[in-house]
Amino acid sequence: MNRPAASETESLTQLLHRWRSGDGNVYDAIISQAYDELRRIAHQRMNRVGGLSGMSATDLLHEALIKIGGEPKDWQTRAHFFASISLTLRSVLVDFSREQQAEKRGGDFVAITFTESNLGDGPAQYTAVLDIDHELSALELLDPRASEILHLVYFANLTREEVAAVMKMSIPTVDRELRFARGWLKAALQAKRAALDT
Repeated sequence: MNRPAASETESLTQLLHRWRSGDGNVYDAIISQAYDELRRIAHQRMNRVGGLSGMSATDLLHEALIKIGGEPKDWQTRAHFFASISLTLRSVLVDFSREQQAEKRGGDFVAITFTESNLGDGPAQYTAVLDIDHELSALELLDPRASEILHLVYFANLTREEVAAVMKMSIPTVDRELRFARGWLKAALQAKRAALDT
């Protein structure tokens, strides 16, 4: 039996429930319903690295959506959906930066702070994205839970309450893990910058 088409009045949560139930026809409706928020997350993600020449926030989002390609995902909630898309945005940014850096070999390695922006044009901006990704990957190995919480807050832009729901933990635990992750990442980036300055 065919499921009814997605209604304009259905919430994203309802659409995600239909998706989890196997209704692949609601994928376009999910993306349409969430598009403005996804574009805002993509824009925020670009701002975190100071922007990249040759890629806009819209380009980033569209590349991520192509990468997802409507393949079945176990999106449990709105927060989980946005967190999942945010991880794909990160993957697209890293892939793009690697490609650009490969085309522009010879650029100096540049360390940045987590909130530094306006990196300018050239290889430095792509190296910056790879720097952050490298440190986040190192944190994932050291403490996967703290790394995921940092990602959910800074890149998926989830609230503490949403992170607690996605991670199935208390808000004080989220706060504690986030303090650790922030401190660790800041120290790692400062150490990298200090090593370059010597």
